[in-house]
Amino acid sequence: MKLYEALQQVIGEYGITVIRERRLAGLLSGLGVLGSAGIRKVMEAFAADGCGKAFGSLQPGESGTDIMVQAESIKEILIRDHGFSRSDTDYAIDSLTYALGLRDMPPDALRSGPPASGEDAAERILRGSVERHALWQHSWDDTETIESCRRAAEGGDSDAQFWLGLAYRYGHGVRQDCREAVRWLLKSADQGDARAQAELGDLCSKGIGVTQDYGEAEKWFQKAAEQGNTDAENNLGFLYIRGLGVRPDYKKAFDWFMKAASHGEPTAVYNIGRMYAEGAGVEADSAEAVKWYRKAADLGNADAQNNLGNMYSEGNGVRRDPGEAFRWYMKAAEQGCAAAEINLGRMYEDGDGVSVSFAKAVKWYRKAADQDNAEAMYSLGVMYNDEGWTEHDYAEAAKWFRAAAEEGVMEAQYNLANMYRDARGVEKDYKESAKWFLLAA
Repeated sequence: MKLYEALQQVIGEYGITVIRERRLAGLLSGLGVLGSAGIRKVMEAFAADGCGKAFGSLQPGESGTDIMVQAESIKEILIRDHGFSRSDTDYAIDSLTYALGLRDMPPDALRSGPPASGEDAAERILRGSVERHALWQHSWDDTETIESCRRAAEGGDSDAQFWLGLAYRYGHGVRQDCREAVRWLLKSADQGDARAQAELGDLCSKGIGVTQDYGEAEKWFQKAAEQGNTDAENNLGFLYIRGLGVRPDYKKAFDWFMKAASHGEPTAVYNIGRMYAEGAGVEADSAEAVKWYRKAADLGNADAQNNLGNMYSEGNGVRRDPGEAFRWYMKAAEQGCAAAEINLGRMYEDGDGVSVSFAKAVKWYRKAADQDNAEAMYSLGVMYNDEGWTEHDYAEAAKWFRAAAEEGVMEAQYNLANMYRDARGVEKDYKESAKWFLLAA
């Protein structure tokens, strides 16, 4: 099977949009071979932008050197977010870039020849992806795959131990058993697998399968971070900024976030933006916060997109621009960010940068309320309680004020007390009114 034919086969299987530039199409469809929902989203981001800016400013017609820079970034994403070993990603991406004519000399990963006799690069990628990572991609319910993984794990294969640990953590292909997950992850971590070490740190920090222990979490995150695991680097920053298992140390937090950010970890990039915005460990600098929020937003971080929208809405660190605020809020809301959904609701309610539309405001508030967001519940109560709105409904207002009041929102408690006192949307009940007035006091 020729390389490009194999890539076209994968394109058909995964429904990947083919970009006109043949070399870039080949590179991206190679990622499809490595396959995961997350990587396909990366490819969709490229396609949606005409060639995309997920890893920079690559445009059609740029040189092979530019594509090679992107390939190196993509390798790090595969290793960091999707658990592939460096040797696998080196072989896969280097094979593609060499076969596509982007390398003059075979890379180190290829000089000893393909790992199995008679296989070309494309066949190796196609076969290896399915064989080694089927457990995480498509075959969780395949008993034969699970048992094959178990046999390898029992034989001491650290990679198999890691995947089996994940299977038990999430209950894929086996009955969920977080204690069993810890057992297998510990075996893999003790052999130095950074992914397993980071996963153990996460379990210890959350008390999943083990007693919650931030000190133990710090130990495993440290081990993984020393091997360049970006999740661990970011999580260490979180522990230091919160003082969990370690003494609070904003400088160390900033340094760990910066390490993770240098590897392209979106949450770490966002965290640096927050530190500049809040003056935590660094001098407060709104313009610098905007810069880092923008970087994280371009990487798809919904919180950064929402915060960047806030900066434009407030004119903080950047010229006030409600239209730009709306654009970033919408990007975040499309990812289900409740804070952004509330912000869109407010823009439609107030007519800030958009035409006033109570119906659209209610739509976005309801989306956030459906995520149990108390602020959105209160806003819905206010909307339905507004006699100036043609759709006002006291019973609906009382419902949402009650939902927010039960979450401790003082203003909702006060408004609900008034509704019971005045028999608006509910039957008059002085006892119930007094209860909510006391809670709101």
